[in-house]
Amino acid sequence: MPNNLIEHIVTDLKGVRSQILRVEDSSGFLLRSDVRSLLKEHKIVVVPGPVLNHRVAFELRHKSPETVFIFLAQQQELYLEDVLNCSTRFKFFLSDYVEGYHVDSMVTCPLDVLQRLYDDQVVINVSKVDTLKRITELSVTETVFDHKTLKADINRELCVVPIDWLRIIQLCSNALCKSIGTKSEKDVVIIIDRVNGHFQKEIATNYGQLPNSNAIERPKIVSKVLDHIKHQQNSKDALIVLDGFAFWQYLLLKQRIERLGLSLNESYTYSWIPTITQLSRQAIFRGAAPENDYTQNPNNEGKLFRSYWLDNGVFENEIGYFHGEITNSSFSGYSKLAWVVKDFDDLMHSSIDYKEQLDRTLYRVNVIMSIEEQVKSIVEAGFTVHLTTDHGSVKTRPWRRLAGRENLTNKSGSRSMRHIEYDSDLRADQFIQDNPEISNSLSQKHNMVFFNDDMCFDSKSLITHGGSHLLEVVIPFVKIWK
Repeated sequence: MPNNLIEHIVTDLKGVRSQILRVEDSSGFLLRSDVRSLLKEHKIVVVPGPVLNHRVAFELRHKSPETVFIFLAQQQELYLEDVLNCSTRFKFFLSDYVEGYHVDSMVTCPLDVLQRLYDDQVVINVSKVDTLKRITELSVTETVFDHKTLKADINRELCVVPIDWLRIIQLCSNALCKSIGTKSEKDVVIIIDRVNGHFQKEIATNYGQLPNSNAIERPKIVSKVLDHIKHQQNSKDALIVLDGFAFWQYLLLKQRIERLGLSLNESYTYSWIPTITQLSRQAIFRGAAPENDYTQNPNNEGKLFRSYWLDNGVFENEIGYFHGEITNSSFSGYSKLAWVVKDFDDLMHSSIDYKEQLDRTLYRVNVIMSIEEQVKSIVEAGFTVHLTTDHGSVKTRPWRRLAGRENLTNKSGSRSMRHIEYDSDLRADQFIQDNPEISNSLSQKHNMVFFNDDMCFDSKSLITHGGSHLLEVVIPFVKIWK
């Protein structure tokens, strides 16, 4: 057996003795950019889906007779007969090479760590908890993040008038990306929470003016996103909304988009407060302040998007809205396009801490979802892409669960782990009066009560949204074009 993990994989792939392998890889390991680069050095080219990409590679295969092509697709029945006759089916399992460890826990970890797991050759299966523990042990060479420099940089920015909140969120997000899972994470979170105190003062002073702000330069709040796009007067615009995508998560995606050689302008906007989907994403697609009697779902979202552009002179057949998966053919013929990706909100709500959220984000960005490839395809189709989200998220500290009448809302009201909507302003007032120990952590907006720091209405810590914390409210607004 080869001593190197990648060499072992190369030996097996080339050992099939077929120029084209139709590979099923449920783990997504072969889609990793670092893995693909190493395989390419051995003249093995990984071609991701859709099947159209495989067709192009199939037609051009004769130009590279010494190259092995890996067609990654789960639906083998989609291939035409000529491809099937000239290729071999191959099932790839990472567990065949790194035996005994929990696959989902190790699929995104650094290759040097994977190599050491490969060298371990454990005899019995190892649980997810023990796999993560072993990965942490093997990552002891991590560089400690310099949180003291971050603190100095933040202090300097907070002294500037007016405060540049784009610069602040960039510093905080970069620090979070580099410190999550390390000994420095706690220090970075403390600094961010201190910055949030300053941000709450910013909200109290200026937030109320934003719904009436000018959107020409940039949308200062999500309800102005469509107005901003309209003012750009582009012939074709695509709005991509990555649900629940915090600014620090965007930095992970940005690294991949920058490799495409496209032009990118990074800015920011504010979520609607409190940062719940029913309000903030509604505000994006309504192009105005959200309404209370709205029911959040893709169908209503699409109606809002179409209504906005119809009112602004765009023909109905030129307006497209998509929720979930999208293909190159989906955006053909449209001049105004919207695409909502919900995966990141789902992974956020299922994460217990920043480390798990980071790992799952990296898995989605680097393995499962080639968002940057879709961005590239949309741009190449002549669109200017506007990428944003409806809200970010924050790791919370538990207060306690709501009980009894505290938990009662009106029929149209709602409740999250960080906000409550009551049937009247008086009920909201009463809740704050009844809980003086957390009154400084609470903000009120009419009949809604929400946390402005990192607390939640639960008995355990979790990743969520619904308040007005810096990491929930200050979100990316990015323009991408050719």
